[in-house]
This record gives sequence, C-alpha cells and structure tokens, in this order.
Amino acid sequence: MGTSSAAFAWGGVGHAAVAELASRRLTPQAAATVAQVLEPGQSMASVASWPDEIRADPKATPEVKATGLWHFVRIPGSAAVYDAGQHCGPPNQPQACVVEQLERLRNDLRCAPTPQARREALMWAIHLVGDLHQPLHAYDDLRGGNDMPVVLRAHGPYCGPGCAPWPERTNLHAAWDHGLLGKLVPDHAALVARIEDGWVRTSEAQAPNLDGSTPVAWANASHALGAQVWRMTQDTQVLDDDYVRQAEPIVMRQIGLAGMRLARFINEAYASGACPRR
Repeated sequence: MGTSSAAFAWGGVGHAAVAELASRRLTPQAAATVAQVLEPGQSMASVASWPDEIRADPKATPEVKATGLWHFVRIPGSAAVYDAGQHCGPPNQPQACVVEQLERLRNDLRCAPTPQARREALMWAIHLVGDLHQPLHAYDDLRGGNDMPVVLRAHGPYCGPGCAPWPERTNLHAAWDHGLLGKLVPDHAALVARIEDGWVRTSEAQAPNLDGSTPVAWANASHALGAQVWRMTQDTQVLDDDYVRQAEPIVMRQIGLAGMRLARFINEAYASGACPRR
C-alpha cells in the first residue's frame, strides 16, 4: 500500500458508522471530554474521515501526505501474525504503522501538549481504529488488494442514487473500502441501524471483553479475515450478488467491533488524568 487512496478504509459511510456506534457507548465522563476536545458543532461521526481528507488535499504538505503510512500494517499473506520488527515502522517514528500509532494515541488523547494536538489525537484515534478493522488494511499481498482488479457487478439489497454504474471496474481494496457498502446501505445512519439491530444483538457481540484486547490482537484478527477475503476472491474477479452476501456479515461485524472497541479505547484513555513524563 502507498500513501494514496489505497488506504482509505471504509469510506465516509463506514468511518462515520464506527464513530456513531462508539459515541453511543461512551461513559458520561468520556462523552463530556469528547465534547470539550472537539470544536463546537462537531461530532465523532463528523470528524471520522478527517485523516483521509487532509492528505487528499492537493495543498497537503509532504508531512501530511506521509501519514498515509499510518492507516495500515504490512502483514503479508505468508505471515501468521504481526511482527513489529518486520511489519511496522519504528515505534514513535512518523512512518510507524497503524498498530504503533494507536499505542501512541492512548496517551496523546489526554496528554498531547496543546488543545489542537489533543483534538487531532482524538480524530486520528476515531479513524485508525476503524482502519484496523478493515481486513485488507492488515493483509499486504498485492498492496492489500489495490493491485487486484475486480468488477463489482452486484446490485445488492440497496441501490439508490449513489449506487455506482453497473458493472463497476475497481480493485479489491476499493471494493472493500466503500464499494460493497454502497450496495448494502444508503448512508451511515442506515448502516448504524443495521448493525445495532443485527450483529450487536448476536451472542458474539454480547461476549464479555469483546471490546477489549490490543491493537496487536486487532491486527492479527483482521489479517486472518484478510486471508478469508483473499480466498473468497481467488476464483473470480467478478464481485456479484453472491459475493456481496458472503461479504456482508464480515463487513457488519468488523464495523460493529470497531465501534465497540473505539468506545472502550476512548473511555479508558479519558478515565485517567495521569500522563507520562516527557
């Protein structure tokens, strides 16, 4: 993956849904802190795509464009699990991958030195937890599927005004970022409702500590799902309605999980006032 649109996971609809799901699960203390950190009129959902927007700006500086490396982790299909030395940049360095960035953000959410830095830390956390739950952001073969051409030829259960022309020539990564969602729901509110009324009510979603664990564990789980996506796509470059039906439970689960885990990530960060020495 590079620093281009290759790493725009879930698109605006998916990222806003992750943020909305999380905002409904914040503690009162965390919700109050989020409101204080964000600017008036902003919500978690409204800023969820900010990290993609700033680097897509034609006037973005080289430093901002380099943050494209933060959105994914380069775990090849041949690897079983994440290895920091092999798959990520050095900790606390600008080129570090999504796993290390989230570890940094645990402290920066409350301990970054300025209000603007704390606001940006929150916006990055909202976005990157979502990114790490997109399976192809943790599966590096063919640049996470960016170099695998596919044709999205599904009508899907939803095909409204924003539905892409049929058939749509794209790549596997882009299909999983936003193409599949465009066939499933009209907007992020509908996506949130589908997840709240669907996956959230399953026994898996009710399991103790499902919202816990670490970014390393999330990366490993997403990598395993990336391998599943790869197998689903190996025998065909045409993503039809049957493919969308196979993909839908994975998409709904991963966005739901990301929302729950983002809520806990923020709740735990804002539950403490302690900061490490600088």
